[in-house]
Amino acid sequence: MNKQQFLSEPGVRSFIGWFISKMDAGFEHTYCLIPKGKKPVTELWSCTSIFNAFEQYHWPFSYKNLMGDREDTISG
Repeated sequence: MNKQQFLSEPGVRSFIGWFISKMDAGFEHTYCLIPKGKKPVTELWSCTSIFNAFEQYHWPFSYKNLMGDREDTISG
């Protein structure tokens, strides 16, 4: 199956239509962010469209940098 064949499948076409309709509105989603580490409070996260979810996207990280003379925790 090539790309054009895949995109012409009825289920795929239906999903693409649904996804396009939710890009700017009509996709409301909410959930609770459970605190990790020293963060004391559960946060409520929500979006009003798939694009709005993209705008709010973040994936915090941290790791121990073992290079160099000392161990530093890198986060972002």
